[in-house]
Amino acid sequence: MDIPEIRSAVAPFLLRADLAAASLVCKSWSASFIPPLYSVIHWSMFSSQRPPSDEIVTHADQIRCLYLVVDQFEVLIENCTKVEFLHVGLIFRNPEAMNQLATLVKRNPGLKSIDIHVSDFVLPKDLLRAVSVIPALRKLQVHIHSMDEECMELLLNTAIRLEHLKFISFGTASLKSLDKWPCFPTMKCLECNFDKNMLIEFQLDMIRKCPQLRALSLNTIGHKQFPISDFCDILKTH
Repeated sequence: MDIPEIRSAVAPFLLRADLAAASLVCKSWSASFIPPLYSVIHWSMFSSQRPPSDEIVTHADQIRCLYLVVDQFEVLIENCTKVEFLHVGLIFRNPEAMNQLATLVKRNPGLKSIDIHVSDFVLPKDLLRAVSVIPALRKLQVHIHSMDEECMELLLNTAIRLEHLKFISFGTASLKSLDKWPCFPTMKCLECNFDKNMLIEFQLDMIRKCPQLRALSLNTIGHKQFPISDFCDILKTH
């Protein structure tokens, strides 16, 4: 018997067969709690919900939703491969942690939603490349300090498969056109915050190339935004 409560409190009153049945029921009941108990993990030095590392090793295959707010998560990289929802609200002070984040993304090809807030850093291209090839990804939220032209292209490569893109950056490289991306066929919700470098025609073209668009929020720092009449013209063709 490996359930002390049964052995000490119940065993004296049960026949051996009944005792075995009670033990089996309790084990099954306990096992049924494992998936929901470990499906959502908050990995933070400030969280009372953070499980010990040995529990992560044992139950890593149950983790589906992961919240990261610290830059030390080696045990997650080594053991988590079935994460579907990744929320990164980082207080990173170590740039190497960004590379580790790319490794974590690569090891979880079933990711459906990624939310990254790293205002103090430029996202490394290895991370964006890892994100851009996830086949199951449908929602991406990125809140970062700045993006260069190559990073913007990687973001748009990802957007081809997305249903929801939320992008906030205070320094955005201006791409001259969207000719490389003929369509964003599954995009339903687009939320973007561009800086003044983003051309008006680029903003309009982004909307034109989202035929399934149902929700739109565009903000442009410096008020360099398209006229509402141009937007209405696009709506007539959708």
